[in-house]
Amino acid sequence: MGRIFDARGLVPRSGGRVRAVVIGVRTEAAARFAPVDALSFCALLSEAGCGRGDVQLLLSPCRDPSAGCRLATRAHMVAALRGAAAACARGDALLVFYAGVSCCTGDPPTLHLFPCDGRLDDLTSLMSLLELCDLVRESAASARYLFVDA
Repeated sequence: MGRIFDARGLVPRSGGRVRAVVIGVRTEAAARFAPVDALSFCALLSEAGCGRGDVQLLLSPCRDPSAGCRLATRAHMVAALRGAAAACARGDALLVFYAGVSCCTGDPPTLHLFPCDGRLDDLTSLMSLLELCDLVRESAASARYLFVDA
């Protein structure tokens, strides 16, 4: 059986680097496989030749922070996105992968992603898709990709 997704096409032909922020948030009630999905995406990036130092992994739960992952809190998500965006140069690619839970609220409706410390009764504890896109736009990367499984 062939691959559904081949990450090699995301690696810039110009010789630029791929920077990635990979987030997997499992909650008590939902998104049971989100951390596994995030780890699988990291494996695809590794197979495509992305360096481990260019991939920031945020998981919840994060069982072993010494293994290079951080807890997927809102603060860590913002810091990782800002750091990856700042590290990109022209010719690079920036990838953001989120697997977890989301909700849609407001008028006009806005999609919000849940970090592990997010609460539905406090939308400021969540990350809106608009905010995420604004953080990604700060990057000088020539290509920007956003994968959301929520």
